[in-house]
Amino acid sequence: MDHCLLFAKLHTDQNILWLHGEQEILFPESESIKIGINNKFSVLPFSDLINLNITGAEWNLENENIEFGQSKTLRNIARNEKINISVSDGKFCLIIYS
Repeated sequence: MDHCLLFAKLHTDQNILWLHGEQEILFPESESIKIGINNKFSVLPFSDLINLNITGAEWNLENENIEFGQSKTLRNIARNEKINISVSDGKFCLIIYS
């Protein structure tokens, strides 16, 4: 199933939301997402990410280049109701732990 979701995301302009147990898994482009204060989240790269920005989090990033497979974007915490994520190039999913 995970391969089907990835394939669907790579070939569509639609955002996909996958609910799995107590996790929400989103495949956004660049967005402001309301996840709630103190909720945990991870950005999971599916490719190299160019100029990744994360704000509203415990560990914000500004124009970071993240290589595929790197764990730097895992296990973050929202410090605002909304987090903002943007990337110049690359594919990722956002996992929200509720």
